Amino acid sequence: MSNISPRGTIFSNSHELYSEFLKKKGLKKVTQYATAQFSRPTISELSELNIIDYAWQRGDRFYKIAAHVYGDMRLWWVIPWFNQIPLEADYEFGQIIHIPLPIERVLSMV
Repeated sequence: MSNISPRGTIFSNSHELYSEFLKKKGLKKVTQYATAQFSRPTISELSELNIIDYAWQRGDRFYKIAAHVYGDMRLWWVIPWFNQIPLEADYEFGQIIHIPLPIERVLSMV
C-alpha cells in the first residue's frame, strides 16, 4: 500500500524479509518513504549555470562546501546530485567536482 505525502510516496512494508525485525518490535509492518527521483538538468538549463570546478581535498564534506559556496550547509545534497556521485567516500583526493551556481536557478531545476 502506498500514498503521497508532502515528503513523497509512503509505503507500508510487511515483506517477509523484515519478519524477524517486525516480530522483535511487535509490529505488523514498517512505514517508509520511497527514494526520491531527481531529474538531471537539460543542456539548455546547464547553459544557464555558472559551474565552479573544485578539487576534492582531505577533510572535505558536502555540508562544508555547501556552507562555504551557498551559505547554507543544508544544501549539501546539491553537490552529489549534480556530480552524480552520491557518497563522499567515492570521491578521490584531487578529483575535480562541479559546483553549480546560482543556487536559486539550480533549485528550480530539481
